[in-house]
Amino acid sequence: MTLTHAELEVTALHRAFYPQTRLYGDLYEPPVEPAAPGTPDDLLDALSGSPCPSLLRVACHGSAGTSPTESALQLARPVDPAGPPPDRPGRPDPGRLTWPVCSTARRSNRTPPRGRWSC
Repeated sequence: MTLTHAELEVTALHRAFYPQTRLYGDLYEPPVEPAAPGTPDDLLDALSGSPCPSLLRVACHGSAGTSPTESALQLARPVDPAGPPPDRPGRPDPGRLTWPVCSTARRSNRTPPRGRWSC
């Protein structure tokens, strides 16, 4: 985890206000076992679940592009049993969550009940 104090914040929020919450990602000393690694698919699956979460708090790196389609959250990379993919110029990072991925997920089978969320 490379965000200074993010784990302290997540733990404090969990203990004080949201003890029923699901945590995702890598934590050194998580207050509860994380539900999943925190990949883009994990996040989209959680948002499309039933019941749909009423609050989403994301503590991750991100990048702001010149348009929403270029901005992204940097989440956990999916684990590939064959090993990590080689770095290739022009190849999208599988840990990035961008608006095009969100909007595609909304049109797929991941559409949540009553259309209550947007990325």
